[in-house]
Amino acid sequence: AEEDYFKSGAETKWPDVLKSMLSETDSLGLTAADSKDLAVRSLGAMIWYLQYCLLDQELLSMRKFEEYVPLDCGGLELAVKKASAVQQRHMVLDGVTMSNLDVVWSSSSQSTEGTLLHRLNLCTTACGKRLFHQWLCAPLCQPASICDR
Repeated sequence: AEEDYFKSGAETKWPDVLKSMLSETDSLGLTAADSKDLAVRSLGAMIWYLQYCLLDQELLSMRKFEEYVPLDCGGLELAVKKASAVQQRHMVLDGVTMSNLDVVWSSSSQSTEGTLLHRLNLCTTACGKRLFHQWLCAPLCQPASICDR
C-alpha cells in the first residue's frame, strides 16, 4: 500500500477480509486472488474516490471492512449464518415484497396514493420524510428497538 492506512507503529496490520483477497502465491501481497480480482479492483476505485474527497485516511485507517456476498451468489446461506450468530437489526425487503405490500409505491394507482408511506407520513421536513422513508424500507427486527422508536 502506498499510504499508511493500516500502519500501527512500525508494523502494518492488514484487515483479515483484505488479507483473504490476496493471492497466496504472491509473497509480497501485491496480487489479488483470481476469484477476488474484481473485488480488489472495485476497492481500488473506491479508495481513489475517497482520496478525491479527502476522506481516505479517516475512513480506511479504521480497518472496518466487510465482504459483500449477494444473496443470489451464495449470500443467502451466509446471511442465515450471520443472523443466527448475531441478531439482525433491520429486515431486508426485496422489490417484489415492497411492491406487493404497497409500502412506498402503489402499482394499481401508479402513485403513492393508498400506500403505507402515504397513510403514515406526517413528517413536515424533507429530512424527516427521507428518514421515515428509510425506516419503512428497512424496518427494525428487534422488538425493543421497535418500541423505542
